[in-house]
Amino acid sequence: MKKRLILTPLLLVFSILWLNCQTTDLIDKNYRKEIAKLGKSKITQSAFDTIEALEPQTGKDLIMLTEIPAPPFMEGERAKKFKAMLEEAGASKLWMDEVGNVLALKKGKAIDYFTKDASRFTTKGPKTSYNVGRIGGVTSVNSIPFESWMGVDMRSADPESLKQIDVIFNALV
Repeated sequence: MKKRLILTPLLLVFSILWLNCQTTDLIDKNYRKEIAKLGKSKITQSAFDTIEALEPQTGKDLIMLTEIPAPPFMEGERAKKFKAMLEEAGASKLWMDEVGNVLALKKGKAIDYFTKDASRFTTKGPKTSYNVGRIGGVTSVNSIPFESWMGVDMRSADPESLKQIDVIFNALV
């Protein structure tokens, strides 16, 4: 009886671990497929080419910024310089929060294209609307997420308009 009491929890633990490994392998395979697909994309390759071309200037900019004295909670001078650099780079909107973090908004073309294309459905009477209700993916403050998502709500009184707006959206994502 004692052997069964010891073996049953162990069997349960090993079963859970085995199932977890199987699930992790499936997730890893899916991510590997996605990463391979992204790596072959012309857009991704172009983005990496741009990053590589900008690398010498990026390195100089980082050195210049880190040479500005900025002890903890006294980063104001560095923040001002970084804000000026973002303005020069064409950020649409810039601001500093209450603790001195510099934040910038640079509108992307995909949203502009979507808004332009989708406006024909929202302004001409078919009662069609869209809304990005939620955006997420970050796991902590000041980190780059390994994935991101957004919840988009699209509605229309006209099923054909809804299909067309969905096609436009998916072509841009």
